[in-house]
Amino acid sequence: LDVMKTGAAGRALHVKNVATYAFLSLDFNRIEELCGNSVAGCSYYNGIKEQVKEEMGIDFGKDILPYYGGVMNIFAGEPKGAGGGYLLYMPMADHVKAGKAWENSSAYLAEKFRGTERYGTAKIGGEKSFWYVDSKNSRIYVLCDRRGLYMGNDRELMAAALAGREIGEKGVRDDVMSRLGGNVFFLTHIKKESYFGTLLTLLAYRAKEISGIIDRMTDLYITGEKADSFVSMAIKIKLMKR
Repeated sequence: LDVMKTGAAGRALHVKNVATYAFLSLDFNRIEELCGNSVAGCSYYNGIKEQVKEEMGIDFGKDILPYYGGVMNIFAGEPKGAGGGYLLYMPMADHVKAGKAWENSSAYLAEKFRGTERYGTAKIGGEKSFWYVDSKNSRIYVLCDRRGLYMGNDRELMAAALAGREIGEKGVRDDVMSRLGGNVFFLTHIKKESYFGTLLTLLAYRAKEISGIIDRMTDLYITGEKADSFVSMAIKIKLMKR
């Protein structure tokens, strides 16, 4: 319950027409505290931190966490529909310190991949970014602006996110954003024509009791809310008309 963070949705980004949208708000300071006591499940969290440190030269606990707003957005699919890549966005409370971490990571990777074609720089949406080829041979772009850090494998999707607005700004409302109330710590929206929608459809064929519903699905929403000591998860499926 302590890890689930509410009331921070205003820092989330709105990107129009992405095929998959996810919002997650956690108290990472509490996670760090818990994982210092060998709590079950922390091996996965610590493993991610080690991977980030090895791949990008960033110590999440020291370089990011003190300046991180605790909100995380994941976008997938081209803004106009299915396919394409993904993007992870993390708003930062101190863009100067975040920019320093970005510069240090860029320098680390430039040295790590010196003499190879696994590192380079690029401008996206008028902002400086660097890219590197990760352990799975995917080209990953990393960018930092005044709002936060962006990391993903699709330049067009990143440019769309840079042009997007925080949902705390006036006029940022649609069917997805209206679900980010004050008690929400988790929200995901999946369109059927997305990669995840296709995967869900394939998995559903193994379960006859839900395959008919998923076959008619146009959108899937999952919302997690916390109020005091109570947590609720709501699932809504929009169906196409016959």
